[in-house]
Amino acid sequence: MKKNIVSFLLIICIFLSACNNSGGGSGPEPEAERPYKVGDTGPGGGIVFYDDTIGFDFDDDGIIQSDEKDLLDGINDGVVSGSSFLEAAPPFWNGTDNPDPEALWGLNNINTLVPDVSWNPTPDECSQSVGRGKSNTDILITALTNNGESGKAAQLCKAYNGGGETDWFFPSVGELYLMCIVLNGNTPVLGGFFNSSTGYLSSSEYNSASAIIIAFMDTSFNGNPFYTAKDTSPARYVRPTRSF
Repeated sequence: MKKNIVSFLLIICIFLSACNNSGGGSGPEPEAERPYKVGDTGPGGGIVFYDDTIGFDFDDDGIIQSDEKDLLDGINDGVVSGSSFLEAAPPFWNGTDNPDPEALWGLNNINTLVPDVSWNPTPDECSQSVGRGKSNTDILITALTNNGESGKAAQLCKAYNGGGETDWFFPSVGELYLMCIVLNGNTPVLGGFFNSSTGYLSSSEYNSASAIIIAFMDTSFNGNPFYTAKDTSPARYVRPTRSF
């Protein structure tokens, strides 16, 4: 009888040991690796600077909150469907000797219906425009065409077809903010942006006469949006963006 009990316990131990080593109890599977990470070359030959699944710490509190991600696809305000990443055109995207061309916004004193943003918006306010660049560009292209204007910032971005992609657009202030902080940051060579208070134009509007810009590297304005006249000098730098 004792021999039978010992044999039975031995079988149970062997069975439990096999279960523990089978992988079924080894904890959750590791998350699948994201297909792109910041700094990678995107499908359009540009530089990836945002992953919507991960998001970005706009308020710099050390935590990426739920309203700081899923910004592109409409869950948190954006209007781009089916996209998870943003890429910026590479330096010299326009085929000249300069990393970026200068252009005017255009449409002075015209209400474009692009959603307005506040003057000198905070990073949190900037985040509300992530995912709006594409729709802003479509609105601006129509308005510029109807007004007989050419060579303006939105038109330069729309005409770009880097990597054979034809869906490049004029970035919103939130998208431009991400480009500035993530790509420029401490590694300006990665983005190749101009160190100038002239600033980069966004497709976001302050009012009928002014648009929002960001000076990427100037110590007075680094990462801080402010406004500029839409259609008077100086012209500002322009860098296209696309989502995928």
